[in-house]
Amino acid sequence: MPAALTVTANARTDPGAVRVVNGDSLATREPTGPLDRAERGAIWAIADGVGLRARGLQASRLAARTVVDSYWTSAIPDPATRLRAAVEHTNAILYAQNPADADAAGPTNAAGATILAGIVVDDRLIAANAGRSRVYLLRDGALRQLTQDHTWVAEQLRLGALTPEEAANHPRRNVITRCLGIRETVDVDVVEQPLAPGDLVLFCSDGLYRDVDEARIAELLRAHGAAAAPSLIEEARARGGQDNVTAVTIAVDGEPTRPEAVVDRIALLNRLGRELTASLDLDATLQSALRQVLAISGGDHAAILLRDERGELVTRASQGSRDFGLLVQHSTSVVEQALRECRPVLVPNALEDPSFGAALSIVGRSLRAIACVPMIVNQEPIGAVYVDSSRRAVEFEQLDLDLLVSIGAQIGGAIQNATLHRDLLARTADLEAARRRQDALLRSLSSALVAVDDRGVITDWNPTAAEVLGVPASTAVGTLLAHLAPSGLAAWLGGLVAMVQVGAPTVISGPEWEGAIGGRPRVVLAGRAARIRDAHGEVGGVVLILDDRTDIVLMEEARRRETAERDRLRELFSRYVAPPVVEQLLRSPDALALGGSRCDVTVLFADVRGFTGFSESHRPEEVVALLNSYLELATSEIFKQLGMLDKFLGDGVMAIFGAPLTLPDHELAAVRAALSMRERIAELRRETGTRAGFGIGLNSGSAIVGNIGTPQVMSYTAIGDVVNVTARLQAEARAGEILISESTLERIRGTVEVEELGPLYVKGRAAPIATYKLLRLSGEPAAIGSRT
Repeated sequence: MPAALTVTANARTDPGAVRVVNGDSLATREPTGPLDRAERGAIWAIADGVGLRARGLQASRLAARTVVDSYWTSAIPDPATRLRAAVEHTNAILYAQNPADADAAGPTNAAGATILAGIVVDDRLIAANAGRSRVYLLRDGALRQLTQDHTWVAEQLRLGALTPEEAANHPRRNVITRCLGIRETVDVDVVEQPLAPGDLVLFCSDGLYRDVDEARIAELLRAHGAAAAPSLIEEARARGGQDNVTAVTIAVDGEPTRPEAVVDRIALLNRLGRELTASLDLDATLQSALRQVLAISGGDHAAILLRDERGELVTRASQGSRDFGLLVQHSTSVVEQALRECRPVLVPNALEDPSFGAALSIVGRSLRAIACVPMIVNQEPIGAVYVDSSRRAVEFEQLDLDLLVSIGAQIGGAIQNATLHRDLLARTADLEAARRRQDALLRSLSSALVAVDDRGVITDWNPTAAEVLGVPASTAVGTLLAHLAPSGLAAWLGGLVAMVQVGAPTVISGPEWEGAIGGRPRVVLAGRAARIRDAHGEVGGVVLILDDRTDIVLMEEARRRETAERDRLRELFSRYVAPPVVEQLLRSPDALALGGSRCDVTVLFADVRGFTGFSESHRPEEVVALLNSYLELATSEIFKQLGMLDKFLGDGVMAIFGAPLTLPDHELAAVRAALSMRERIAELRRETGTRAGFGIGLNSGSAIVGNIGTPQVMSYTAIGDVVNVTARLQAEARAGEILISESTLERIRGTVEVEELGPLYVKGRAAPIATYKLLRLSGEPAAIGSRT
């Protein structure tokens, strides 16, 4: 067993000559006994805050203290691995305390700390570094930096992108690239350095080497040794002390004393027992145990053999001493005897032992001392601990065997614990996977899910519930349902819970709730409730499933309003236009707004001639009935040609062709409607014996067509000179005559036969207009009625 070197340390931290508050933090812990010295050594940690001043100082103090505490209480057997794990654990704690948006860019509201942690254990120095604090080693008068700085400038120097002169005053010289707390994981440098008597070690923050050059540091270390820390700090202050400064100086001494063999073995056995008890990693446990076996026994090779699932013995772990390397082959005959007889086997000199001397493994490797102890768990041998040596100077004694028996029992228990831990981890992984599936299911639900216990306390609150009800799960869980929501909503939710608690069916649906939630003035919720039952059918609590029906209700209401408006418009316009025109208006509701547009149309005016005499000689009922039949006849023919009935004018009508429904041949459509009206009225005269007939005027041209009036009362009509001219033509037409303007004739010339009449003066016009009497469409029989 190597003897541990002794160390003397001196540690100081100071705010410097300029700053009032010290942002550096220093934490230390030294062993209190030989076991701590052998297992953990001494540890020092220097942390420097990063971020806003108050939060950076807090992170600095937490980092230094947590690294030391985590290292000292860890059950990891290897010191270097234990130190790295302590730094990574500290990073996780600092990262969890930062806001959720903390990232590699280092937001202004995040805080972290650089870290330098070092231990001296046995004859080794082990340092873990993330930041720009440094470890120096002074050996034989020469100073050497053991760690690398994690700064942007240092990385550029290592890459050769900057020269030392450029780096000295570079604007990014203070930008660090690694520290604790900013990222979820941290890359930690771990360096190991064997120590020798006379070595001097310096741990320091950047506040020292930024103001004091390395030559002066080496000079002060040589002059003051372990007591150099105060002198180094004073030197930094004297040179300006722009930053906080921390220094730990460690002197390594020789002439160690070795404890007695028995005390040494008992201490190692105690250490092994505590490691085996604390460790649940089977492979790490076995390797650590073998190192202790070799240390206790002084053997060359050691192995742990375990039975596999088929009961066959396999080598699970093996270790070799520094001089002999890994074990190649163990003595099968010795192991088989120990397992067969379930007792330890000690062979002081195997080559001379008649029971084993002829074994190939013993002869081939010239094995001398062999010890093998079975590991018994629940009265069954599960494997064996084996150690041997081929050196003449090594002889295993009964004391070695007794200690090996104790080790075997401890290893057997540790293996059982590790196996149980492995099974527990597997079951835990299964449970965690099930929990993740359940969480994913709850997150993917489009419905809000709220669970309460029998006291009304919320136990589950999925993300949809947080979105719909405007309360995060962190606030909701653990709160009484009655206290969380607005009074109206809380009463409705409480009613759902009460309905299912009083013996209602397994799942009940309640009435919808409507009201305001947060910034939403109107929310409509539908709810279902069910009792929560465990695997044994026991009832405990209620689960509520809430569906946000707000958008659906609003769409249904908008659809009903739209349908009602369409029905109203259909009913209104079906009285004035043909069904195809109505449907087009419904497809373009903007056309029904107030205002108009210029359209090319043909206007038709028709008035009943000779109706005055009929009305004087007949009862009012007969007069109205005849007038209605005339107007119905006119309306029917106008609709057949897709014209729009503008209005009734006493015993006359006005119609528009070409608006609102665009007609490519609206002139011919108006002509056909006029001719059909004349023909139908002639038939009516023959049936009733009346002398009344239509006088019709037609004119084509540009007009302003649209809704005229107010939003409450409006009329779709045409305005313009074309309307005035048409009215004048109709006024001149006799019963049975259809008068058209030259404008209309020019558009349909060749398709109709006309008779030219004299000029016609129109009010508001200085020049007369040419007037024509429409006879028939080309190729049709002679029209009824003539002008004399």
